Amino acid sequence: PEDQLWGDGERSYQLGLNGRGQAALREFGAMERVSRFSATVNGRLSFNAEGKPVESRLKPPGTPGAEKTYVTRVLQRDRLQACLLAEVRERYPQVDVQFGVGCSGVDLSGERPLLELCSPPAADGVEDEAEEECDPDGRTEAFDLVVGADGVRSAVRE
Repeated sequence: PEDQLWGDGERSYQLGLNGRGQAALREFGAMERVSRFSATVNGRLSFNAEGKPVESRLKPPGTPGAEKTYVTRVLQRDRLQACLLAEVRERYPQVDVQFGVGCSGVDLSGERPLLELCSPPAADGVEDEAEEECDPDGRTEAFDLVVGADGVRSAVRE
């Protein structure tokens, strides 16, 4: 996450971490690292009908009239990914995270889940994940655990 490529505003966008998100990151043990790369949200900036900016400040949690019991934090999406990846690598060295590998199917009939692997199509400069598919190329690999977090058209969950 320290690399300047992470958190580049032209490559990523901001995510807000609310109380539930922060609690999940604390449970995983990653909130301390994420906090180093995130900023607190102290208010809102909106625009009125004339297009003029209107600033409103949030009251800190614990003060009378406070809107929330937590302080929202924000950071770039890719920086959050980098923080989580760093936590996985430090805490779970037995976990092998691979990039550039797709899943075209899962066979659950055996003792261990068997994934049908594929290579995603080469990037053509157009980012349209909805149409991104990969054709099976005959590679398979068995795993002890498979997590279906591969998007809206999940080959894992089907």
